[in-house]
Amino acid sequence: MKLLISQKPDGNLSIAFYYNERIIAALKSARCWWEPDDKVWIAANTPTTRKNILAALLQTGLFTRD
Repeated sequence: MKLLISQKPDGNLSIAFYYNERIIAALKSARCWWEPDDKVWIAANTPTTRKNILAALLQTGLFTRD
């Protein structure tokens, strides 16, 4: 599973991946939102949000810390 997280010019995080319901549910639980114009998920770039995203993605079983 590939997932790309990058920083947007406005400072927010942009999260792109091929459609996967488990990842979508995880990102929603981490307070991310869908940006239809760019077709990516967006999150505030804060330490707490980054920690929550990592924890949520690990809980999907699709990713490891390695």
